[in-house]
Amino acid sequence: TRLFTFDKEDHTLANLISQRLLKYDFIEFSGYKVQHPHFELRVTTDGTITPREAVKNCCEEVIGDLESMKKSFQDEFQKVEITQEG
Repeated sequence: TRLFTFDKEDHTLANLISQRLLKYDFIEFSGYKVQHPHFELRVTTDGTITPREAVKNCCEEVIGDLESMKKSFQDEFQKVEITQEG
């Protein structure tokens, strides 16, 4: 079990990370509490991976998902602009 502190963040990021972690089979517990201006994330794994590695991998996946979403939005906006110009 490990406790992580994220400064200047709130429920939005805390819930995103906590819920994503719970999708992994090696996570036994993931929960958070917000204590403005930060949140604390508690993570317990089954020992096949450390909590630190799990959170790091999770954050990398979330960043990848957000980059993919950003590209999709940009592509769609570009299609709309081309359609409106043409």
